[in-house]
Amino acid sequence: MNKFFKDVIIPSSSTFNILLFLQIIKIILLKFLLNHPYIKCRSSQVLIGLLHHQRKEAIMPEISRFYGIVIKMFFKPKEHEPPHIHALYGEYVGLFDLKTGKMFEGDFPVKAQDLVTEWITLTKDELLRMWETQVITKLPPLQ
Repeated sequence: MNKFFKDVIIPSSSTFNILLFLQIIKIILLKFLLNHPYIKCRSSQVLIGLLHHQRKEAIMPEISRFYGIVIKMFFKPKEHEPPHIHALYGEYVGLFDLKTGKMFEGDFPVKAQDLVTEWITLTKDELLRMWETQVITKLPPLQ
């Protein structure tokens, strides 16, 4: 045996096959996660968002869209207080309080936060009504 390889442990074919299989699974999972919209955000809630995204996607209608920002609201029985909206902007995600208009969770850029806050102040009554009645309608975008 070659002196350079005397300490190298060569796995048996079955061990090698298992290791290869695990590597393939790892690659498939990484490709899925890297293409998932919630993984791209840098929020501390990435994994929670990933888990909730699959479950809530069908019941989170879009309320408005402006300057590349998408505004959505979950139905109240599935959500938690305080009344809030979910804003998506590229890879960023933010949760905004409907009463104050301020972001309380997420990683939105400051300028995008200001736009969402301005839109909330203009549509506050309609948003609170939607939160209470669970009747979701489209609202006009920020002009």
